[in-house]
Amino acid sequence: MVQKSGSTSNSVAYVRAAKENVEFASIDVDELGKLVNSENNLLLIDARFEGDAKRGMLPGAINIPVDSDINLINAAVSKFNDKSIPVVVYCQSASCGFSETIAMSLLQEGFRDIRIYRDGWIGWLEYMKRLNVHELKSSQ
Repeated sequence: MVQKSGSTSNSVAYVRAAKENVEFASIDVDELGKLVNSENNLLLIDARFEGDAKRGMLPGAINIPVDSDINLINAAVSKFNDKSIPVVVYCQSASCGFSETIAMSLLQEGFRDIRIYRDGWIGWLEYMKRLNVHELKSSQ
């Protein structure tokens, strides 16, 4: 869900996209875990640089590095004709802003249900430890 600045919600945390008047809904790790393990359609995007993504990504994720041009972004999402599909973008950690950059590009390409997983790859690893999962699956 994308909402303009000035809207409020008690149940959803928002993050502000850099240099834009757009806020993307955040998703927490428990909700993301359920989505990743469900049969529902989901476009999960790793916004980290290719070298970082090669070391591991969330299951089902595709890598669209933050420095990608619009042609690479379009090629990566071309099989997703339904622009209403839920999209979750993540990067390395809560201090990384790459997710918002890719989310803005996806918004400009017509995707509307875009959420940010703020805790990123580091948060996912911590979640897996909490669940006692020793072997991490990757989309590679």
